Amino acid sequence: MSILPTWLAEHADLAKRQTTILTPMKSVTVDMSKIGMKVCAACNDEHANLEADAKIAFLKLESCEALSPQEVINFLDWLDKFRVGIWLWYLQLSKGSHNMDTSKNLLFSA
Repeated sequence: MSILPTWLAEHADLAKRQTTILTPMKSVTVDMSKIGMKVCAACNDEHANLEADAKIAFLKLESCEALSPQEVINFLDWLDKFRVGIWLWYLQLSKGSHNMDTSKNLLFSA
């Protein structure tokens, strides 16, 4: 699963771009459209509506349209999900660099 939604990668023309990620121990060049990690289908599906709401809010903001209070909350929730996803992906990418045990997925354990 990519952390960056397909609609945003296409909109920002990121599908064919790469970026270099610097960790304390290495430098890794990745396709921007492939930044992500595996998640279960249920977790991914659970946030599908949030992704759809974020796209609507993003396009409204880009067109200088006002957002309703609920659209603002949904967009901020999506930004939080995106930010945490990037952070978890970075920790996974830089295993051993931050003196953290990332072998156990304590955030998502049942």
